[in-house]
Amino acid sequence: MSRGRPASLLPFAALGLLAAALRTLQFHHALVYPDGYQYLLMARGIAEHGRPITRLGPGGDLFVPNPDAALKPLFPLLVAMLHLGGLSLRAAGEVVTVLAEATVVVLTGALARRLTRSALAAVVASALCLASPGLAFWSGFAGPDSLASALALAAALALVSRRYATGGALAGLCVAARPEYALLAVVAGAVAISRRDSRTAAVPAIAAAAAAVGSVLVLTRPPLVHPSSRLLVEAAAAAILTAILVGVALRQPRLVAPTGLLATGAAVGLGAAAWEARVGSPSLLETDWPLTIGIAGLLLALLVPSLRAGACCLAASAALLGSAYYAKNPELPRYAAQLLPLLALGSALGTAAVVRSQRSVLASTIVPAAAVAALVLTPQPRPGPDPFAAIAGQLDNHSTRPLLTAAPDAYGLLLAPRPVASLAAGRRGLALLDAAQRTYEPKLDARGAEVARLTSTGFLLRAGAPVDRRPALLISGRVVMRGR
Repeated sequence: MSRGRPASLLPFAALGLLAAALRTLQFHHALVYPDGYQYLLMARGIAEHGRPITRLGPGGDLFVPNPDAALKPLFPLLVAMLHLGGLSLRAAGEVVTVLAEATVVVLTGALARRLTRSALAAVVASALCLASPGLAFWSGFAGPDSLASALALAAALALVSRRYATGGALAGLCVAARPEYALLAVVAGAVAISRRDSRTAAVPAIAAAAAAVGSVLVLTRPPLVHPSSRLLVEAAAAAILTAILVGVALRQPRLVAPTGLLATGAAVGLGAAAWEARVGSPSLLETDWPLTIGIAGLLLALLVPSLRAGACCLAASAALLGSAYYAKNPELPRYAAQLLPLLALGSALGTAAVVRSQRSVLASTIVPAAAVAALVLTPQPRPGPDPFAAIAGQLDNHSTRPLLTAAPDAYGLLLAPRPVASLAAGRRGLALLDAAQRTYEPKLDARGAEVARLTSTGFLLRAGAPVDRRPALLISGRVVMRGR
């Protein structure tokens, strides 16, 4: 990627087109509940009046995103901008997600090339991102995950290219897409400030990052909720510990390899603990083999003196980000997909280690070849039809009667402009007793006349739980507590 040589960018442009085409084919029509619906409703509010808050139809509830979604306003902001340009909310969300995921594939390879100066290492890193079953599946849902990964990689590429203000601004935007990345930004800033050779460069990067986060918050004005004190203390302790370990290791070369091994072990331990939390499910290291390749690459790179520092930093980043997601929800494999680009870079370092040791280059091509073969031959899982869309298709979205439901965010998006309100005891209207009600509000019932019995494609709350395919009942009357 030499400056002034546009021809060197052509392979990455071709790779981006390939990745965009594949991710488009792998995209899911269903949305993750409640996350996907909340992001699109936030985008609707931003498009309507500049804030991620919206009314669910005339006389319906006021939608306010939950605290977790409110901390991620960048994705809804981008979706709102495309929506104002003429795209539907669903189409705008798909465009942002697909482009971000294609960018992840490209930037992972570009950053691997920049770190190792090896074209083969870049191919390996991008191939693993393309072939990862977990990344392919979870990036197929509209949401901020791929956007945050792309911005994190772009920030890292800008910083290692000595474009500090640009890198800081991209890092700030990344934090506005997924706040967990703030931990990595804090550690990177602390380590940079502690080192005399990078202290001057760290100032514009930190200032640009703060300005980027502040700009997004000012533009969208999301309803932020102060995190719990325990969460803040735990996050601060993890970031401080990581910054100290990495800072000391970089100043003492003999400590780099042990620190990298410790961080890699922590990342693997978190993965094993997450597996134990998902009783009856196979290990992520069994179902997503690129994760294993990445871990092996990190361990291999720690054996090469010139690659140890990079491998140590990648391992520490994976362990820190993994710990944040484990604390958030150890049972959700979607979070493991966020670690794949980091571990793909680890595989790139491992490939560079093999090439530099003058071993057979043919052996180091097995990984990209296997990745391409897996991509072509392995069928990708599909999430199935969206249960909310299936029921919404049987309802009248132009009715003025309010729909009372345990999933107002989903039906408020799908049935717009019909008024939608949350199911609560004492409310009157058309009460929808579906799988969402049986899952989230099992103590509620409705008294009145049965208007319709709606077929359901099934509702699954979490992996391993039984699928609820019972019909949904539409009752005209009053919501009451069950048994009263």
